[in-house]
Amino acid sequence: MSIRENYLEICQSIADAAKQAGRRAEDITLVAVSKFVDEERIRLAHEAGANVFGESRAQELGEKMPMFEEFGADVHFIGQLQTNKVKYIIGRVKTIQSVDRIELANEISRLAQKKNIVQDVLIEVNIGSEPQKGGAEPDKLNEFLSSISRLPGIRVDGLMCIPPAVDGEDARRYFAMMRELFEKAKQKNIHTCIDTSGITFQETNASYMEKLDKL
Repeated sequence: MSIRENYLEICQSIADAAKQAGRRAEDITLVAVSKFVDEERIRLAHEAGANVFGESRAQELGEKMPMFEEFGADVHFIGQLQTNKVKYIIGRVKTIQSVDRIELANEISRLAQKKNIVQDVLIEVNIGSEPQKGGAEPDKLNEFLSSISRLPGIRVDGLMCIPPAVDGEDARRYFAMMRELFEKAKQKNIHTCIDTSGITFQETNASYMEKLDKL
């Protein structure tokens, strides 16, 4: 299957799942993970319709930025971000995903103020309370959001999670938990976005039945 065929199949799957959930497919953002992917294949994905890309390494991001700027594409920094790497990506990406600790948020805030910008971020939730994963524990999320909401230069654009590796329908309860957390978090004035980074193709239906907003 070609990159174009694969992209279109995924888009159709999202459209089908969105319809089941009573959503509009155009309200869903598909983030094409381009980390470790060569320029030729990224260009093919862009030609197929992808215009939001995910990168996870500062150096690789720097090498690819001219291409993304040529596309007029949005870029998300995905995966764990070391505090000492923030200076290389701040202001260069639309969204920093996986803000999983207050120390990271503090550094983003400090550098954003120096650049006189506001950086969009997603707060990572350890939705399965898995010890090997970072992020705010569900029962500590309000406290985490309260701390970050006081930081200048940061806009919390939503929540994200990487759910436990379970089958699609079994994963639905985790997405339902995220939806519940999000509804409560809206009282903190975060924007209407939930990102389900790391979910598999088979989990698409389960996630969108819970009306989540990004893949």
